[in-house]
Amino acid sequence: MKLEISHAKDRFSVLELGAGRDDFKTRYTCPNCSQITVLVEGDFNSSLFNDKSVLSPRVVSLLNNNRPLIRENWEEFYDFTCSGCNQSVRVIHSANEFRMACHNFVLITVIEIS
Repeated sequence: MKLEISHAKDRFSVLELGAGRDDFKTRYTCPNCSQITVLVEGDFNSSLFNDKSVLSPRVVSLLNNNRPLIRENWEEFYDFTCSGCNQSVRVIHSANEFRMACHNFVLITVIEIS
């Protein structure tokens, strides 16, 4: 398996989205197949305080060992697979409460495993 860690700015069209921001969606461009995946505020909202992943336990273990979350910085993650090449992707983000139960998200790091 090949693992690559990148800055979110290298893969996403928008780095800050959600409540109090101008954007509520962002586009991820896969470096392997150029497939574009649109992620919306709700995708990141569903990952808040939730350590479940759609990726295999083996891949999750590899992700956690290579780039652990920094919980002191309020880091969370959202995992998905590219619909074009089935590459595993983890987006590490921080969530900020804009108003009660309304969050905005700052995308930090992308980890890809092919």
